[in-house]
Parts: sequence; structure tokens; C-alpha cells
Amino acid sequence: MGSNQVNIQKAMKILGVTAEMDWEGIRNIYRKKIQQIHPDRTDGDRSTGETVELNLAFEVLSQATDGGRNPIPIGQTTSDLSQEIAVPIKHIDSFHQIIEDGHEIGDVTYVSEEEGLIQVLLNAGTQYESMLLIAFDFSTEPATALFTMESDDRSKAPDLDAVIARFANLQAL
Repeated sequence: MGSNQVNIQKAMKILGVTAEMDWEGIRNIYRKKIQQIHPDRTDGDRSTGETVELNLAFEVLSQATDGGRNPIPIGQTTSDLSQEIAVPIKHIDSFHQIIEDGHEIGDVTYVSEEEGLIQVLLNAGTQYESMLLIAFDFSTEPATALFTMESDDRSKAPDLDAVIARFANLQAL
């Protein structure tokens, strides 16, 4: 997967859907899963992380299908509105360092060390807000931080490489 591509296969797995399903079926599964993890029904901290993951997965599929007007493109994983870069990290302390750096570059809106997720709102309060999601995978060696940025207008969004470069000592992590 290229650095500016969205993983449609991963989004389908998160939602539990297949490329052969119609859009109404995909949307119904998404809605059902969102209802199941509503904070009134589950632990609020856990449900927030799951909600972020489900919303991002649904958004990936929505963008890839032009809001359900086209079938899921099998074998294609591009989107004009999302960017994704995986960065190897060497230390578990990187999670806490990235949280600190996230406060310097935007508004940290969600943190779950248990789930390995950090969400940062960039350009808050402007017309061109972007959402940066950082997902950690500590099960591999070296561990990996996956940076994904969603924007309403990619031409106005910050460059993901430039955003990642603003995280202190990321290359040393």
C-alpha cells in the first residue's frame, strides 16, 4: 500500500462487509455496530475508540464508492481525501511522546493507551479542519505507528509528511 492510499480491505474487515454487498447493506451493518457500542450500552472509553475506528472505516468505504453510488473498488485502495503513512518506532514511550507533541500541533481529542489510539484535530476552528488518527501496533518488532489524516478538502489539508515531521524526535523513536 502506498503512503497516500487508504486500505479498503482493512475498512471492510473492521465493518465486517464484503465488496459484493450493496451500499444499503453496508450502511445498515455500520449503523447496527454503532448502536451496539453506544456509551449507554458499553464502557464509554472503550466505545469511543471503537466509534472512531468504525467511523473511519465507513468513511473510507463511503469515499471509495462515492457515497455508495459505485461498487467497492476491489484491488484499488486510493482516496483523494485521506492520507496514510506507517512509521516504525522503537520505544513504547513513543506513545506518550506523540501525545505531548500532538498537543503542540493541534487539539488532542482522543487518547486510549489500551487501544493504541491518538486522535488530533488540526487547524481547529478553521474552514479546513483535518483529523489525524495515530494507531499503534505494538505486536510487531519494531512497533509501528500508522498516521492517517482525513480532510474535507485535500487541496487545503496539511501535508501528512510535514505533519509527521513536527513530532519531536520521531526518527529516534
